[in-house]
Amino acid sequence: MNEEIETELEDKKIHEAVDFLKSEKLTKKRYLRIFGNPIFTPREIKIFFMRWGVGSEREMHGLSDVAKEFGVTRERIRQLERRIYLKIYDIHLNKEHHEENIK
Repeated sequence: MNEEIETELEDKKIHEAVDFLKSEKLTKKRYLRIFGNPIFTPREIKIFFMRWGVGSEREMHGLSDVAKEFGVTRERIRQLERRIYLKIYDIHLNKEHHEENIK
């Protein structure tokens, strides 16, 4: 598959994951279900929670704040966030799309 097409497909998945996260009224139980999956590393979970203001991280943090916390660049945090969104898509949204097509 062409790299440009792959990037477009990834971008579409990321937008769907972000829309899902924004539209759902995610309860603590739902977050635990999403991030209880062993596919997420503790680092990814902390990054997501800091960026979205979830759990003990009650306020949303910018890329610079999160990068400083982890001792990496803003670009690295952006890359990790992208990977997190793709995992959310693959685990939850792809499953839902598959179940809808079976019905």
